[in-house]
Amino acid sequence: MTLLQILSASELKTLKNPPEFNSEERKYFFYLPKWAEKYLETLRKNVNRVGFILQLGYFRAVKRNFIPSKYHKRDIEYVANKLGIPEQEIDLNEYTRPDLSKNKKVILKNLGFQIFNDEEKK
Repeated sequence: MTLLQILSASELKTLKNPPEFNSEERKYFFYLPKWAEKYLETLRKNVNRVGFILQLGYFRAVKRNFIPSKYHKRDIEYVANKLGIPEQEIDLNEYTRPDLSKNKKVILKNLGFQIFNDEEKK
């Protein structure tokens, strides 16, 4: 029996990983609208601030969420620098699932999307 291959290996990689931005795209996608600036002020930990901006930028680019271990180093450096945070202080292992989930809900709401999975609404 032959399996139907719908996506190539490179297409699968593209789906599983955040987009790779050039410098102009990085400036565009990690730009914060006013609502995001206000929300950012409520976040206490630097890792959550950096994680939120990365999460927002990637979602704006491809309308998908990614796990923090997949975030690109150059993007982490860019966002940390933009916030005046030393990049070596950012350990995305500390960007916890509850923080990621909370930020995801804020992003979806403010960009006019709804959560797809009913389990996450609880």
